[in-house]
Amino acid sequence: MSVKITDKTEDCQRRTAIKQATTQLKNLVTNGCHISEWEAIALVKVVEEIFLDNPALKAIQPGQMPFLCVSATEGAGKPLKSCQRVQVLLTVLHEEDGKEHETSSAKNRQVHMRQRRLQRLAIEARDQGGLLSQEDLAVLLQCDVKSIQRDIKDLQKNGLIVPTRGTVQDIGPGVTHRELVVRNYVAKGMEAPDIARATRHSLKAVDNYLRKFGQVFFLREKGFCDLDISVTTGLSLYGVKAFSEVYHSLKGTEGFKRRRDELFTQGSEYYASAEKKSSSPVNA
Repeated sequence: MSVKITDKTEDCQRRTAIKQATTQLKNLVTNGCHISEWEAIALVKVVEEIFLDNPALKAIQPGQMPFLCVSATEGAGKPLKSCQRVQVLLTVLHEEDGKEHETSSAKNRQVHMRQRRLQRLAIEARDQGGLLSQEDLAVLLQCDVKSIQRDIKDLQKNGLIVPTRGTVQDIGPGVTHRELVVRNYVAKGMEAPDIARATRHSLKAVDNYLRKFGQVFFLREKGFCDLDISVTTGLSLYGVKAFSEVYHSLKGTEGFKRRRDELFTQGSEYYASAEKKSSSPVNA
């Protein structure tokens, strides 16, 4: 199966074209429908999510590939041949793979890299409305199913959930990497380097999750709703809802109280910088 490689220049041009198109759409909606700029921005954000988050409409990036898997709406006991399938866009190879384990033995490095990729693939598929089976993961990672089963058990021992078709009924739709990272940070008081080692994520990925949670945390404390937070931060509505659920589940806990000032400061710093860059009014 071939993977289309998008040149960096072409990708930059595409992003510029999208930005120009969304700006044009915002202006047309504002002037043509006689709604406020704030409402126009919210509408454009929804349009972007519908079209730009659709795997079938996305430009394939280096290391990515489209893949057909069973829809997450299908019951676990239904025969595969009778299940509805959806196309998802999966990141099979990523520049962060293996970076945190360069000093490990060759065998351990290979296992850790496969487990990181396994987690990412399963989460990406689930976030796009699909579920990978253990057989799917074995095909994608070019290994046998027994290796996948061992990896999943190993990850579960470390508190990490892999949402395959066989396990998703037990873990529910809300368990994601972002939740595991944030819970380790808030509830367990772990710092980013320790979380990266425990969850087998890159430090960059952990910092990114915590930064985004800080933004959602701050705006939630200010009384913003999910849509307002999405428009203000640029995060998808799905991501905002996931972080909001973690926020509500942790609010009032001892860990939350210990981290509150730190998270509030992080979020306020982002919000202050975002206000300077944005020309649209935001009511704090």
